[in-house]
Amino acid sequence: MERIDVSAVDIKDYAISQKWTIVKDALKDGLYVLNSPYDDYMQLVFPKDKESPFFQEMAYMTLKDLSEIKKCSLQKMVDEIREVNDDVVCLRYFSENKNVNSISIDDAINSITSI
Repeated sequence: MERIDVSAVDIKDYAISQKWTIVKDALKDGLYVLNSPYDDYMQLVFPKDKESPFFQEMAYMTLKDLSEIKKCSLQKMVDEIREVNDDVVCLRYFSENKNVNSISIDDAINSITSI
């Protein structure tokens, strides 16, 4: 079994982006349980806590199931999961006086468009 190097939240977010629905009652038990968007009664079940002794095994089974559904390799599935929350752009703004706590919306737009 390969070591799973994605977080439980990333797996959950990916599944939700693929129209899986979360079972909220399972959250109080420390589990993410997601119901399939297809009419096949399939569920994904894995611990919320990456430090759980069961996380690696259950996350592996979850990723294996998802990769079989998508007909792709396990590594491709991990790559897709990592991309779900990768749409954040971070910018560092430097000023002459090094005392900037905020910038104007015009400066922010200019910074983004100059990338």
